[in-house]
Amino acid sequence: NGFLGELTRQMMENFRFDICFMGVVGADLFNNVITTYVPEDGIIFPKQEVTFYEGESVFDVLQREMQDNKIHLEFEWTPLYGSSYVEGIANLYEMDCGELSGWTFSVNGWFPNYGASRYIVSEGDDIQWLYTCDLGKDVGSTMEE
Repeated sequence: NGFLGELTRQMMENFRFDICFMGVVGADLFNNVITTYVPEDGIIFPKQEVTFYEGESVFDVLQREMQDNKIHLEFEWTPLYGSSYVEGIANLYEMDCGELSGWTFSVNGWFPNYGASRYIVSEGDDIQWLYTCDLGKDVGSTMEE
C-alpha cells in the first residue's frame, strides 16, 4: 500500500463510508442503466469503517477506497472550484438517468455546497456518496449552506 510511508507522520483515524444509489425509478433508460451497473439492493460500496489520514479530503478517501476495491471511478479536476468533480462511480455516470442526474455526497447528513476535495474528513464522520436523478432533491439535498 502506497500510504504505509505516511503512517510515520500522519495519524490514522476511522469513519463510516458508503456509496449507494437512491434514485427514483422512472424511464426505461434509467431502468437499463441501474440494471446493468447497480446491484439489486442499490449499494455499490456498503457502509463500513475505513481509515483516513490527517488532512485527507472526502475525495481523497473516495479515490483510495475505489482503487483498493477495484471499483471504477472517473473524475476531472475543476480549477475554478479547486476540487475534483466525480463524473462516474462503478460505471454509473452523470446524466445516465437524465440531465439532472449525477453523484453527490453528504457528511453526517449534510450536503456541502462545495466539492469533495475541499471537505476535510474528521474522525467519526459518516460519509455517503449518492446518485441523484434530480440535482439532489431526491436524496435529501436542499442545495443550501
